[in-house]
Amino acid sequence: MAFLGAFVMPHPPIAIPKIGQNNIKTMQATIRGMQTIAAQVATIKPDTIVIASPHAKGYHDALTLYSNHTMMGDFKAFGCSDISLTCKGNDNLAKQLKTALNDAGLQTITKQDEFLDHGVSVPLYYVLKAGVTCRIVVIAPGGFDASNHFDYGEVIGETLRNIKGNYVFIASGDLSHKLMARGPYGYDPNGSVFDEHVTQALKKGDFESLLTIDQTTVYRAAQCGYHSFALLGGVLKKTEITAMLHSYEGPFGVGYATASFLRKDDTDA
Repeated sequence: MAFLGAFVMPHPPIAIPKIGQNNIKTMQATIRGMQTIAAQVATIKPDTIVIASPHAKGYHDALTLYSNHTMMGDFKAFGCSDISLTCKGNDNLAKQLKTALNDAGLQTITKQDEFLDHGVSVPLYYVLKAGVTCRIVVIAPGGFDASNHFDYGEVIGETLRNIKGNYVFIASGDLSHKLMARGPYGYDPNGSVFDEHVTQALKKGDFESLLTIDQTTVYRAAQCGYHSFALLGGVLKKTEITAMLHSYEGPFGVGYATASFLRKDDTDA
């Protein structure tokens, strides 16, 4: 069995200690959650991480798969030019996923010219720091609805379960950006409603309930991770897992959740 588990990780650049500095003290639950996930990935030892980021450049009507021979990212845009990341891509897996998705009638594009965005670089910062060495495939969600992303995820999960190698899936995404009046987008009561629905779904491993969130709530929450989470739900649909919500907090007006979904046969063992 090639598919070993999946994870939800947020991507605030201030989670990088040199960028966040004193802010790190205010988001310790998130930091501990990301460290816990990184340690779990290190224990699993995947050959490849498939990571979905809402900030990767994509297309409205297709899922986009990125994989170069070498993939690089840094934090220059956040005032920290001396921290960089380098990972090997897995072009062969990207092609296998594209073939499977296209065979299922799902529009998919592959590209090989993309610098890693912070939605990828922040989670990978923690994973690589834990000593993980593996290849990656980056996915940019499309502009279509969550149920379609769930369908894409089902095909991705089926493919990962039936090909040679060991794989994990990371859904990178923040929750509502409207939890506080002093937050980046101000306050909207739909923000906490959205975050409560998502965190309960993650806690229970009830991914199909993600598809029942009122779309006005999704829009007014000003979130960025919803489609990544829907992909993860589809990936895990046919895998018996143990769900673990490690943390949720919104200290700066943006919701951050960390969660793990490990194969039940592995966690039982």
